[in-house]
Amino acid sequence: MPWKESHIVDQRLQFLSSYQKEEMSVADLCRAYGISRPTAYRWINRYNEAGPEGLLDRSSRPHSCLHATLEPMENTILVLRAKPPS
Repeated sequence: MPWKESHIVDQRLQFLSSYQKEEMSVADLCRAYGISRPTAYRWINRYNEAGPEGLLDRSSRPHSCLHATLEPMENTILVLRAKPPS
């Protein structure tokens, strides 16, 4: 008997389907799916805002780096490094 393959987005859609049918409370659904309530409400809000595309995993990469060197300074350094040593 082959393994039943399940994708994360499919499980999230099943969760939201159960939520919309009001079969169980959010707390009970969270216990059944093994997730926290903040995660459940995050999925519900994303689904309401963006539809099924909102359930896809998002990158956890930071949007910016506060301690990065400013671009003009970086360009100056690169120009100086390109010059031969004297």
